[in-house]
Amino acid sequence: MGSLGMLNALILRNNSFTGKFSVFLKNCYELIMLDLGDNRFSGRIPYWLGVNLQMLSLRRNQFSGNLSPSLCDLTNIQLLDLSENNLSGQIFKCLKNFTAMSQNVTSTSTKDPGAVNFPYSTITFSDKFDFSALLMWKGEERLFKNNKLILRTIDLSSNQLIGDIPEEIGNLIG
Repeated sequence: MGSLGMLNALILRNNSFTGKFSVFLKNCYELIMLDLGDNRFSGRIPYWLGVNLQMLSLRRNQFSGNLSPSLCDLTNIQLLDLSENNLSGQIFKCLKNFTAMSQNVTSTSTKDPGAVNFPYSTITFSDKFDFSALLMWKGEERLFKNNKLILRTIDLSSNQLIGDIPEEIGNLIG
């Protein structure tokens, strides 16, 4: 799978995968959506996650250690779900780096109904491809269809994080 450099989305949610995060994704430079939620991955979140990621879900795994400083490099991130792991330490102050969450970003259709425009890129998907996010909302797990990629969220709940909530979170208007 490491030779799939042009891979845009990888969804392996809700399986029984175990072990450390595999380096096979390290060469997937075009990856914009990675969903490995509801598995049993363990260890630290890798520092080499793709900077093009717009949606990252690692929820309900067994990741541990402090939040990786490399998460600060995810400037295009719009959905970050690290909930229900064993992460510790403080929430990073680099939230202001999440440019896609700190600007009003609108999705607009062009001639292609499957095209979505961002300040950083245009992503085209077939009509058969739906972006959906399984999120905790008011204490209940709900499925959000996010076909226009306008939903923006950070979920760090159910970890062992400490300290203050950074003031920089106020910069995230999305």
